[in-house]
Amino acid sequence: MVRALLAGTKTQTRRVLKADVPPGAQRVIRPFADERLQWAATDPHDMEQGQLLLGDAPRCPYGQPGDRLWVRENLAYDSERGHYYAATELGTLGNPSGRTYVDYDNETPATGLPARSIPSIHMPRWASRITLEVTGVRVERLQDISATDCWAEGIEEIRSAGDEHGDLRGSVVEDYQALWEDINGPGSWDANPWVWVVEFRRLP
Repeated sequence: MVRALLAGTKTQTRRVLKADVPPGAQRVIRPFADERLQWAATDPHDMEQGQLLLGDAPRCPYGQPGDRLWVRENLAYDSERGHYYAATELGTLGNPSGRTYVDYDNETPATGLPARSIPSIHMPRWASRITLEVTGVRVERLQDISATDCWAEGIEEIRSAGDEHGDLRGSVVEDYQALWEDINGPGSWDANPWVWVVEFRRLP
């Protein structure tokens, strides 16, 4: 998904909400000026517009609007070139070799990096080249995702081979479902958990 972030096609991410959900909760709303999230259900005595508030929802652990997030990604290594960003090894970002290398002049660590590939979880802050600004946070059921939101998650339309105008192979929602289960395991889509939807923009 790093390439989608760089291309500007990924502007959302979803993460499972790890909290107790009140019985009967149907949605999460912001009924107050202080932006507190509340679990809510439809008031059976006022079906047209009434809401039953069921208590505070948790604060999003992935940021609030205006917060900045830095992105970790895999760093590859070879003895001739040193470390480079694995996601764009074959990319074209102004480097003749098609590789974009870590800018050590930006901030040189005291001990440097080991002469080997580095998984994203161990990527140091100074090596990050992508900074995101959170623009919105909401809560919904996983399966409520729309086709538009799937595209915002970085999913691309897949058309029949050899025909740019051919039929789509499945739907973009099915593609996102496959990605979700690849990351979270079999059955994770059918579980239809509550998820945080974090919207963001990439800062220049």
